Amino acid sequence: MANFINTQFQVLTPIGFQNFDSIQIKNADRILKFKLEDETELKVTENHRFGLDNIACKLIVGNYLDTKNGQQKIIRIDIINGDFEVADLLNVNGSTYYTNQILSHNCSFEKSGNTVIDSDIIEWYEKNCVRDPIIKEAFDHNFWIWQHPDYGKTYIISADVARGDAANFSTVIVSCVETMEQVAEYKGKLPPSQFGELLVQIGKRYNEGMIICENNSIGFAAIQKILDTMYPKVYWSKKAEGQLFFDPLNWHLPGPDKIPGFQTGPKNRPLVISNWEEMLRTKTYIIRSSRLLDEIKGFIWVNNGNSVKAQAAEQMDDDLVMACAIGLFARNTTLKLSSQDVTQVNALLDSISVESGRHSISGFSIQQEAANRDANKNPYKFGDYDFTDVAMG
Repeated sequence: MANFINTQFQVLTPIGFQNFDSIQIKNADRILKFKLEDETELKVTENHRFGLDNIACKLIVGNYLDTKNGQQKIIRIDIINGDFEVADLLNVNGSTYYTNQILSHNCSFEKSGNTVIDSDIIEWYEKNCVRDPIIKEAFDHNFWIWQHPDYGKTYIISADVARGDAANFSTVIVSCVETMEQVAEYKGKLPPSQFGELLVQIGKRYNEGMIICENNSIGFAAIQKILDTMYPKVYWSKKAEGQLFFDPLNWHLPGPDKIPGFQTGPKNRPLVISNWEEMLRTKTYIIRSSRLLDEIKGFIWVNNGNSVKAQAAEQMDDDLVMACAIGLFARNTTLKLSSQDVTQVNALLDSISVESGRHSISGFSIQQEAANRDANKNPYKFGDYDFTDVAMG
């Protein structure tokens, strides 16, 4: 990603030529090509904003877009996969401008005072932390990786599940416990059962990290697929909403008062968001993804009359935001596996260690196992062949 400061050019807007601050160049692996009834064409990213309230990925043939010559009907939308450089104008005076005669909205977030994360913090992450992934994998190239697994580290895989054929996305955030850093991410549209299979693949790849999957009605299909594989580290909750559950000895075993997955509802959602906001405000957690940051820019406080709720702005998504927030909340409450806790955790393991078949089921065995690994050994190298960059099947 690169920013080019603008000092000499203006852009055409509905109120004439206006100044803008800079042009941001970033990479995209999918673009949409729109064709209008007047033969005008424009290639944009899925999150491109037309006018004030239209997001590219949510438009369909037959919708209308504002243009310099009035409203024009969309007659064709093509999805193009590849590796593209795309440009955004930042902080256009008046917010909207014309691209190929079509009205677009600039990418300014600095003037939005109701974002959950302060604009100065968003800007700090964009300048200092967000970077292009080193590789994009999976069948749809939507699994982005910034760091390959380190055999000496512990990972959390947190997920938000969507139906797979609607506007929302199923998302995964992979975080390193010791460094509190995002190392990988998935955002795509998969049926829940296939999404569960993907979570297992990611978990096995990242040292059998704890899978924390939201267990809404759709999420249970993904969780069931995970349980069917006998994956050893799955997060469980108590049935009573808002209560936390993590039994040090039997966290992986079902019971009458437990359900697999993370339960989110009106009682604990404000706590989940508050914890997430604090970790970003204090810069405790490092974000790498431009997709996640784009969602954060549109994650706002909405006054519903009787209450104020943190949610995605109209026509925006918060799927990555919620996956990230769930993982960080579980990490800071029930998992207790920050890098500062390593000594205490290992002491606990020395006192409670139970062998059950091929898995150690002491409460924090993931940390104990990590402590015994050789951090210099690549777990994906077999003989002379390195499987590190091989796409998941």
